[in-house]
Formats: sequence, C-alpha cells, structure tokens
Amino acid sequence: MTRYISIRQCIPLLIIFNSGLMIAPTACQDSVETRLEFMKDLPADALKSKYRILISECSSNHIEELQGLAEEFTLKSKQNSYFIKNGDLVQLQTGDYSSKEFAKARLSWLRENIKKCSLVKANNDSIILMVVFKERNCLIRTAADETVQREITAEINDALKSEALDLSLWDKPKYLVANTAVNEDYLSSEEKKVYYYLNLMRMNPGLFAVTFLRYLKDSRNYYESSLLKDLKRLSPKPLLKPDRQLFETAKCHAIESGISGYVGHIRKKCKYDYYAECCDYGMKDALEIVKHLLIDKGVESLGHRQICMMDLERLGVSIQPHKTFEVNAVLDFDFFEMNK
Repeated sequence: MTRYISIRQCIPLLIIFNSGLMIAPTACQDSVETRLEFMKDLPADALKSKYRILISECSSNHIEELQGLAEEFTLKSKQNSYFIKNGDLVQLQTGDYSSKEFAKARLSWLRENIKKCSLVKANNDSIILMVVFKERNCLIRTAADETVQREITAEINDALKSEALDLSLWDKPKYLVANTAVNEDYLSSEEKKVYYYLNLMRMNPGLFAVTFLRYLKDSRNYYESSLLKDLKRLSPKPLLKPDRQLFETAKCHAIESGISGYVGHIRKKCKYDYYAECCDYGMKDALEIVKHLLIDKGVESLGHRQICMMDLERLGVSIQPHKTFEVNAVLDFDFFEMNK
C-alpha cells in the first residue's frame, strides 16, 4: 500500500551524511587488549605519524565538549584529529606529520587562529578516540566502536553461514534493550513491536538485512536491492524511545485520517507536534509496517527509509482503523529533548 512522508515546514532539508555513530567516549576505561586492537585499525597515515599539533585539552569528565570542536576542525582542516589520554587530561591533537619541518609549516598556519596550539610527538598508544576525515565527512571512531563492529560483523557472518533463516541471533541479551516500549501501558502490543523491530534494525542494520529481509537478497527491484545496500553501509543508530506526547499527536492524526479515509499528512484539528512523520496504510503487523517503510517502494525520495535511519531518539506510534485501507499506522519522530 501507499506510504507517505512529511517533515515539518521551516526545518532544514533532510540530509543523511556518511558518518559514524557519535558515542560518548568510554574508551578511557577500555582494557589494554581492546585498545591494542584499536591501534591495529588506525589509518596508515596515523601509524606513520611522528608529530601532531596539540589544539586543546580538558579533563576526562569534559571530553564531550571537545567533540564538536574536533569534528568542526577536522572538516575545515581536512585532516584527522585524535583524542589522546594524558594522565587525568584528554588532549585534542590534529594531523599526521612524518617530519618536523612539515608539521612546523602547518603549525604556523594554525597559529593565525589558534594561538596556544603547539607541536607534540605522536603517541598512538594513548589514542582513545579519533575523528577521521573521509570523503568530505567525519567518521568518529572509538576503541569501543571497533569492538562493537567486530561483534556485528561476526553475527552477520554467522547468519550467512546457514542456508536456512535463523532468527535466534536476535535472542542475545544485548538485544533486549531494543524493546524500549515494553512497559508503556498506553500502547497496543503491535505498537510496542514497531519500536522493537525499528530498534533491532538500528542496533545491527546488517544483521537485520540478512535475517528479516533475507528473502530480498536476489531481488532486482531497485527499492528492495537499494535497501539491502543501505543497511550494509549504515552505522548503528540511537535507540528510539517511546514518547507520550508524540503518541498522542500520532494517534490524533491516525484517528482523524481513519474516519475520513484520508491519505497524507495535512491535519485539520491535530497539532503538527513532531519533526518527521511516516504514515503506512493497510498493514496490521508491526514487522510488515517496518519493512514497508524501509523498502519505501514507489517513493522516489526514500523519505520514510531516511527518517527510520536518522539520529532521532523519540517516537510516537499509533495504529488505528482506516475507512479505505482498513488500518493505518502513524509514526511521529523527534530529537532528544534536553528538558524532558
């Protein structure tokens, strides 16, 4: 059935960057083994580096305050940046210089804007987080990220070993957190499952592709084949958490549309109280709703797919009767609300 997308007016166009998941750096507590594995995966330029430029430093408790600066600086300078553990402090360093002469030339250029930057020796053994400049975008990596990625890859490979569909990989305790709406008594069982399946996809996109969407592996349909490619490239995303206010606005629109048989996003009495919205018609089963929105067949912009893969964190889901399609589901998304 048809699915529709809406993003509130007066909000910037939806753009998906090829960037990794920004994770709060917990690598300061990583084991020696984990950090050594992380060092093995450093870019070749980093491994050859003898000098870097120190931009700033802060206590370990305030490391997140440097992340925005690191990403901005990496994009502007088009060179990698690194977070270096130095006792109780964390230093933000940039560049990979094999010679002191080249490093000094760059240092002179940087001092026009950053007066206190200085030249330091490269110390890869103390890197806890890095911001990689790649294809005009930033990819933020931590030692913890590398461990998670190896686990994700192993699970995907295990799923591919068997010719038969095996969903038991999703029974691991770590995936229980995907069921974020399990205790919300205002939601129906199918509405709760929408959160669950969307979150499984966001936790391990590749595994979702080779399990729940395994039947699409030989498809020549553009929408189906492109979804598998997108899931293969997608980095894990934050879990979507239930929000009562978003549920109410989704429910209002689902009921209003259902009574009249309307298809679309224009509301008569309901508030536009969301950032992005997906509507699905004709699907009663939660997994089918999620798959419908992800495949996004017939929607040239693939807007539903993009919304489901965005760094959004709050969601309201309502499934209601529909005069024309028997049933309709409305999913209203928004970002994390700091004051909530």
